[in-house]
Amino acid sequence: LTAVFDGRAGICAQDQSGVVCINGDQRFSIQSVMKMLVGMAVMDAVDQGRMRLDDRVVVHKEDLSLYMQPIAKLVTDEGYSTTVGDLLLRGIVDSDSAAADILVEKLGGPKTVQGFLDRKSITGVRFDRNEKALQTEISGVQWRPEYVDPALLDAAIAAVPEARKDAAYQKYQSDVRDTATPKGMAALLFSLSEGKLLSRA
Repeated sequence: LTAVFDGRAGICAQDQSGVVCINGDQRFSIQSVMKMLVGMAVMDAVDQGRMRLDDRVVVHKEDLSLYMQPIAKLVTDEGYSTTVGDLLLRGIVDSDSAAADILVEKLGGPKTVQGFLDRKSITGVRFDRNEKALQTEISGVQWRPEYVDPALLDAAIAAVPEARKDAAYQKYQSDVRDTATPKGMAALLFSLSEGKLLSRA
């Protein structure tokens, strides 16, 4: 697979007999895989009794995120009433950035997601920012509340000088934040499949 791939690739496969990797210790940006990590942290909070899947959540326009967020179409001036479980499904199944960011906020911020990984002895996987912060910084913009309006966000990004935009993207490519090694991600998924991260319930 990697021999014919024109770029840098990292692959790990793990089962009970061990692990085999190509570039297993190199770091790669997790991008929307962050939503899986948020989902695990939410389910861990449910296991601990700090959260319930049927907890009600009212999503307001100011809670929205950016780019991929189908839930935005459902949010009226009065908001949209839903549950933690629904937001979890939207984040994982629809890759909904708003749903994921709202759950990160309800958990207590990125540090809580990272705290879950640390507590479960997961190494090589980092969770540092929500989608709003990560995706805007890649373009050389700092997130502001008014950027929930896509037109304002697009205008802000368009106003960034190309040199600054290029520098921001170069920094993102070498940034260790919000990254994982293939070895770390394989270990995470293997631990999950073995029932070591979350209760069966």
